[in-house]
Formats: sequence, structure tokens, C-alpha cells
Amino acid sequence: RVRIESLDIAFEPPDILVFRTRCSGGTYIRSLAQDLGAQIGCGAHLAELRREGSGALTLDDAVSLDLLENLPPEERQRYLLPTDLPIMALPRLELQADAATGLRQGRELFVSTPSACGESRAYGPGDQFLGVVTVEPGGRVKALRLLATQPAMDGRP
Repeated sequence: RVRIESLDIAFEPPDILVFRTRCSGGTYIRSLAQDLGAQIGCGAHLAELRREGSGALTLDDAVSLDLLENLPPEERQRYLLPTDLPIMALPRLELQADAATGLRQGRELFVSTPSACGESRAYGPGDQFLGVVTVEPGGRVKALRLLATQPAMDGRP
């Protein structure tokens, strides 16, 4: 199921219909355009599609590749957003160092007091974002998507 929260439509002569929608994930905008055309009896297709936001991210947060390429490398950092920003609505799961290492190595992992079952954001020591996991009833933790990590310069994981 999809949810259309808003749908604003404007006509631009001679034959362009512009619409802006706020909708749930899984909504196929191209199909929505075809359905609108079928309802008004003329057929329709998309000439252009522009995503203006997704979750917590909007175009106001965006910067162009040209801007980034023309900045000195040390200044580019200020435009980078946290990796876990798009999934902040998921519960947070804190793991001790040995559990974090085990998760990255693909070992079976159990937590004694899960904060919630279902998908969670997993973090290791030092607030290190590890990725997305599923916490099953009984505390079993399965990795869904983990970030690739590189050892620190001093050899620590």
C-alpha cells in the first residue's frame, strides 16, 4: 500500500500538467502520472521527474558536484551529512567492542536486553555507526547492511 499525503496540480498550456506530491515510499510516480491520464481520458507520461526530498533530506540540504569539486578537500567535510541521517527513526542498538567486532565478522550475536525487535541502527564504541541490523525476539541480531570499515592508521579496528 502507498499513501498520497498531498497532490497539487497545475496546468501549463498547451498540454503540460505539473504536479507535486508528498507520498510514502514505494509510490511509483510514473504510474501515478499514467493513472491520472487514464482518469481524465487522455493518457499521460512523465517528461521530467525531480525528487525534492526523501525522509529527513530535502533539496535545501543538497550541494552541486561542481561546488564540491571546486572546494579545497578540507572544506568539503562541512557539506557531508552523517551516514545514518536517513534512518534516524530506527531504534538505536549499542554494542560493546567484542559484539561490534563479531557483527562485522558475521558471527551470530545475541543481546540480552534488546530495546526493540525489528530493524535497528547498530553502533559500536566511540559512537561508530556500524549499519542496519534486525533484532529478533529472544535477542538474536542479524546484519542487514553493514558499512565497510577500514582499520585506523594506528592499526586499531
